[in-house]
Amino acid sequence: MAEVEAPPTTARVSAGEAELAGVTVLVADDEQDVRAVTAAFLEAAGATVLEAADGEAALALHDRVDGAVDL
Repeated sequence: MAEVEAPPTTARVSAGEAELAGVTVLVADDEQDVRAVTAAFLEAAGATVLEAADGEAALALHDRVDGAVDL
């Protein structure tokens, strides 16, 4: 069976399409790799990213930053 190359998986954010400068996003996921990839994508779009390993940690972090989370 012939091998088929997968298409490149690059995320592109065009100017004005998803500009997230000034937006703070709280990413909560128990999988560290998922958090890291999600955070990298959001940061590349200009967002400030806060990470939490689970819902409880996310709520505690949200309280510590006095609710300064946009998403």
